Amino acid sequence: MDDIRRLHASRFSLINPVSDMIDRCAGAQWYQNPEFWYGGVSNPATISIEPARSLFQFVIYGELFASSMRAFLEPRSNLPWFDHDFRMDFIKYCIPDPMCQSYEGMTVLPIGAYGTQSEESELMPERDCDQVGLDYLLQCRTWTEAWQRVRHAIGPDFKQEWRQQMWQSAVQTQGLEGLEMLRPGGLEKWRPRLKAMRSCIERLESADKPNDIILSRHWEKAVSESPGMALEVAVTMLGLYVVT
Repeated sequence: MDDIRRLHASRFSLINPVSDMIDRCAGAQWYQNPEFWYGGVSNPATISIEPARSLFQFVIYGELFASSMRAFLEPRSNLPWFDHDFRMDFIKYCIPDPMCQSYEGMTVLPIGAYGTQSEESELMPERDCDQVGLDYLLQCRTWTEAWQRVRHAIGPDFKQEWRQQMWQSAVQTQGLEGLEMLRPGGLEKWRPRLKAMRSCIERLESADKPNDIILSRHWEKAVSESPGMALEVAVTMLGLYVVT
């Protein structure tokens, strides 16, 4: 019951406010900016996003793979972790998108929302481009700057790109409670944990650097062995652009 009460309370303290933030990043409120296509926003685009759904997709990724991130932060602990194939399967099949198509290095099976053409119109309407929406959200300035303020409250950016990438992903892969970091006063509760995560990254040796995995010889984008939702969402849509 305590968990149910906390979840209910989070609707008003976390879910609704952060959903509103997403709406301002890429939803209906975003589109209402004056002169939208003519300088009203920094990066106008045709995006269809349902803020609450995008929020829960982001949250569930964190709930599922925070433990995998910990395995890379503490490599000497030999903790179990989900590999990039498993994480990308979650994105492909639990966040389906008609723009997600097979290419050399990544296969999208014709199951579920990717079933027959007759089923597709009901299971996955063309307007529900959730991966496209997440890809835009996770890279948009309002979203990235909000998380940047969290990181800078703990310490400066890392000079080495792989450490910085791990730091960015670790902060954002913390599930529902991790949204507290974006709320007024919420960072203080997380400060000790974030300092510990940052210290883990500082102590990593070069040999601990997660491998980069290039899925296709036609594209230079790579995913990391360690969790990173932004990159993983980006590569699931490469079938639109990769010529095999």
